[in-house]
Amino acid sequence: MDSQYVLIGMQSGVLECYRLPPLNNLTVKYKLTSRPRHMSFNCNSTKFGVIDVNSLLLIFAMDTESLDEPCKTFNPVLINHRNDSWDLQWSDDDPDLYAVMEKSRLYIFRGSSPEEPIISQGNICSFCDLRVTAVLLDEVMKDPERPKKEHLILNFETKSLRDMRRLLNQNIYFRDAVNFAVANDHHCLWRLLSKSALGKREYMSAYQSFVHCGDYHGVQLVKRLEVSHMSAE
Repeated sequence: MDSQYVLIGMQSGVLECYRLPPLNNLTVKYKLTSRPRHMSFNCNSTKFGVIDVNSLLLIFAMDTESLDEPCKTFNPVLINHRNDSWDLQWSDDDPDLYAVMEKSRLYIFRGSSPEEPIISQGNICSFCDLRVTAVLLDEVMKDPERPKKEHLILNFETKSLRDMRRLLNQNIYFRDAVNFAVANDHHCLWRLLSKSALGKREYMSAYQSFVHCGDYHGVQLVKRLEVSHMSAE
């Protein structure tokens, strides 16, 4: 379920998609090969993921043409599939990013391309700002009245966030970091770049980063700093 649609999975493998509001407005039916166990939409309702009873993960595109033919049954447009999956979480702020648990590994995908897996057995709680948060529920439930701190929260960063930190910590031209942010466009990368640029008085890069973030106050700050710097000279 998201703000626009509700998916209801049947034992027959049929997915019924309802548009909100109202809930009784059946939009389209999708036919799968097995019974769905977990279903979720991405942040802009253009894709949805299904994990079936056989632990098969299926990522589908929402076929907008099929929405014009209500109550008909379609085969959904498959984008990606993975075996041995038991948890799925879409990014809250990027429609192409999603995190998947396969056995004891966490995979972060952009589209159908996975990053290097991370060893983990945590249940995914959230995926936002290029960070995945998970909890080791099996460990917590061994002593739920006195859970240990190390079992409560696990945080994992995406490769693009780690790479941006590494670039900023190296002695490189800021243009390289800007190009990286352009190629991996995300407000979290631009925010990180803006802070580093301000600290190194790279005002042009800071200005560009704040513009990409939509940070009006940051843009005004850079303008004032530039004026102050020119006056000091």
